[in-house]
Amino acid sequence: MIRNRAALAASPAHEVALDCIEAAVDAAAPEAATRSAVTRDDETLTVGETTYDLDDYADIVVVGGGKAAGGVTLALESILGDSLSGGQIVVKQAVDTATVRSSVGDHPLPSDRNVEATTDILETIDSADEDTLVLFVLTGGASALLSAPAGDLTLE
Repeated sequence: MIRNRAALAASPAHEVALDCIEAAVDAAAPEAATRSAVTRDDETLTVGETTYDLDDYADIVVVGGGKAAGGVTLALESILGDSLSGGQIVVKQAVDTATVRSSVGDHPLPSDRNVEATTDILETIDSADEDTLVLFVLTGGASALLSAPAGDLTLE
């Protein structure tokens, strides 16, 4: 993370400060933050303080968007494994997800491809029923990446 630690570390106190900064940056990384908030014990999924019995659901899907949505989704795919049915996310940079479809959109200004990906996400949500657990990923940048102009509104 810190490229030239030697130049920045003038004293042991500076070294400790740099270690703290690196630890904070690592902990805030999307995959690490997700793994600290989402756990699985057999068929019990815990998200924060909420638990879900995965046996209660026929399908589990991940939908959403944002600049960090790819990292969050990769962590969720790892945690859920074969229990994950699919889903759709829209991100700023390509991410190689295994089960969830990932579309690249434009940021900071929305585009037609953002609208197309958001339409796919809305269709996934609309097709969900009471037997579907929908995990919604929303990270910074989603206000542009998740675009669905309503009524007479256009992207312009």
